[in-house]
Amino acid sequence: MANRDIKSELMEHTIRLVDQAGGDVERVTIRDIAAAAGVGVGLVNYHFGSKEELLHCCARQVVQRQNKQLGRLAGEVQGETAWECLEGLARRYCDLLTERPGLVRMSLLDDLRRGDLLFFHIHSREIADHMGVYLGDGQFIESPRTGETIRVSRLAEPFWQDHFLGARRILTEETIL
Repeated sequence: MANRDIKSELMEHTIRLVDQAGGDVERVTIRDIAAAAGVGVGLVNYHFGSKEELLHCCARQVVQRQNKQLGRLAGEVQGETAWECLEGLARRYCDLLTERPGLVRMSLLDDLRRGDLLFFHIHSREIADHMGVYLGDGQFIESPRTGETIRVSRLAEPFWQDHFLGARRILTEETIL
């Protein structure tokens, strides 16, 4: 038991639990992760500091694995034209994202930073007609409509997932005065 790689085990169990929850990271608790790995909750906090950081590490690991697999696939289709190779790789990557919605959500959380602008389509499928500002830890601030109270919402809620268009970062270290 002394040779167990607890950190890797925690990440593997987290990825599996998020997949089982259909990508809904809110349904997976630190207690669930610790129980699945057969360790105490304190070890999750010791290795990662927070659930958000654990999810970030898991997203990076899954994306790295997929990139390696796509690299192997690229090597397998060398006899075809460049366009066919690119098309096959794009199809495989889209299949992965369809098969594993949890990866999409974990990747999204991994990329967002406090202050990022989030864009949603509520009344239109083509254009952004609602926005919020990312606060961190899966939360953003938004105003439901003119005259309503500003509120903090969770990006992992199915409504926001279904209406999310993208995010933009306008404040960076270079643009802060």
